[in-house]
Amino acid sequence: MFMSCTLFAQGSENVPLLLHLNPYPNVGYNDCWGYTAPDGREYALLGVQTGTSIIDITDVDRAAEVAFISGAKSLWKDIKTYRQYAYVVTEANTTMQIIDLSDLPNSAAIVATYSGFETSPHNIFIDEEMGILYGAEDFNFNHSVRVISLADPLAPVEVANFGPDSHDMFAQNATLFVAEGINGTFSIYNMQNPAQPQLITRFNIPAPGYVHNIWASRDNRFVMTTEETREKTVKLWDIRNTSNIRLTDDYLAPNNLAHNVFIKGDFAYLSHYQSGLRILDIS
Repeated sequence: MFMSCTLFAQGSENVPLLLHLNPYPNVGYNDCWGYTAPDGREYALLGVQTGTSIIDITDVDRAAEVAFISGAKSLWKDIKTYRQYAYVVTEANTTMQIIDLSDLPNSAAIVATYSGFETSPHNIFIDEEMGILYGAEDFNFNHSVRVISLADPLAPVEVANFGPDSHDMFAQNATLFVAEGINGTFSIYNMQNPAQPQLITRFNIPAPGYVHNIWASRDNRFVMTTEETREKTVKLWDIRNTSNIRLTDDYLAPNNLAHNVFIKGDFAYLSHYQSGLRILDIS
């Protein structure tokens, strides 16, 4: 397998800029996520340090903010969606906001909150097929993954917590992949029974940095990991044999500090500090 860098976001004709918005220039931003409504309209959920800005981007030429949900001010925030709801966490407090998106583009509003985290949550991921939200608190480097049922989307219930310090997660096909931060490891769990996670394997990355995030290919045959440490590459792992995980390729942009990677189809979308976006062909 060969992983090549095919597209550059900055100054590249392959990634044309369609729109630039900066609605809160004096406040600053911390996250973004996308939401497609049942009627097909598309929205950007923009994390602002003082809340969540919901921008209708269906028609890029007429893109505009349609709602703003205030929240505690923070440099860190994470946003994910499930059904018609957005779930928003911030390191400013232990409260997760649940925002009803069903009336967009007319309005959006907080309809419930969840305060079951022990400390301020840093990252969340939602397995939409199973209706399970995973949370990583990432505070003092000693908190496990929390497994939270969304059987009632407005009344989340924790059903398990497990593992060492964890920074971020990705889940699909009843399998959870965990980037375990300061431990220098990533783990894979069988989540067929969310209340009883079963560890499949824990892999020690050789000479690791801070294992920041992880994402799997659609068929769960490969994962990519980032280490938020200078000079540490973004790594592509063959996990078909979990007893013999193999590094197949790696990549790092010129500034030598990667941040997050997301995989969709045959491409990996990789953010860096300073070097911006790289889109990698992992076909």
